[in-house]
Amino acid sequence: MSFGFGIGDFLAVGQLAFRVYRRCKDSAEQYKAASIDLANMHIAIKDVTETIIEKELSAEKQDQLARLC
Repeated sequence: MSFGFGIGDFLAVGQLAFRVYRRCKDSAEQYKAASIDLANMHIAIKDVTETIIEKELSAEKQDQLARLC
């Protein structure tokens, strides 16, 4: 009596599981790198914001910044 599964199916599942594991492992490094990049971007935007607050901007620049926000 056959259940529709063969030894090749179990090998394929094992290979698939390993590929998924490897990709998840690699994505952890990518997530860490993206987090660092986002943190650096936050710092840069905060510094720019503080600099802008200290200086007087033209009406045109204020409009451009308002649209970006």
